Amino acid sequence: MLSQIHILRFHLSLILVLGLSSLVCASNASISFPFETINGLTIIQAEVDGQTGSYLLDTGSDGIFLDGAVINSDHSIVTLGGTSQISTKTLQKLTVGTFYQENIEAQIISLEPIEDHLGIDLKGIIGGHFFLPKVLYIDFAKSRITLSDRLQKSERKQFENKVNIELVHDIPIATVKIENKTYQFALDSGSSIHFIDTETLHNLNMVILTNDTATMKCLANTNKEIQKVQLESFYIGNACFSNQTYLHKDFEDVNATLGITLNGILSLSQLSKDVVVVDYAHRKMYF
Repeated sequence: MLSQIHILRFHLSLILVLGLSSLVCASNASISFPFETINGLTIIQAEVDGQTGSYLLDTGSDGIFLDGAVINSDHSIVTLGGTSQISTKTLQKLTVGTFYQENIEAQIISLEPIEDHLGIDLKGIIGGHFFLPKVLYIDFAKSRITLSDRLQKSERKQFENKVNIELVHDIPIATVKIENKTYQFALDSGSSIHFIDTETLHNLNMVILTNDTATMKCLANTNKEIQKVQLESFYIGNACFSNQTYLHKDFEDVNATLGITLNGILSLSQLSKDVVVVDYAHRKMYF
């Protein structure tokens, strides 16, 4: 039986008051910068208050998180793995490529479990909301991200699939059809594997149990080995995906915090090995 380590998605459950008092972009033209995929996660370079380092880009998060020790904090967050302590800090300037924002509220939290998984000095996590209302163009084949004000008609035509999305706490949510029923899944660039709510999984018929397990390392340090499962198929729009692998986890606390019924999380890197576009302004996804 194989054992693999995956980072447990935790950012979806955060309820944050983000102090975005000033938003500035260097220009209206497209902005492009490289990224690196490490253990299935999207790592970019960013500068925070003059210090450059590696950050996880996470469309499944509505916040900015910096690695650091949290001492005597009375603030906490609810995660899929439990509760973690946080503190708050205001950043003067956060820059990715030539795109930047000023006076941003960030959360301090220990990222040690993710650093152990990645094997790098991870300075923090940047939620996809940071780039709103830009179009986020993620080219997995070329390891490059492009930000633009809009997706041109000629560019839209190159994609086979267009899907409507909703934004809940600035997290993109898509409707997924499984066994002729519809469910709500978050779209996540910060996860290397899909997740599905345990109760949702128990109500499905076409589930394949595998002989593989995954040890989920989460920030709450409640690591747990879970058997992987596969769904025979699911649809996003007209696109059909067969035999994709999931980890199952109870989403009850996450849903109570978000105020919606979220049935799971879809890893963007598992949906396409080429390009995924998240158009925040028009609430569309292309792939």
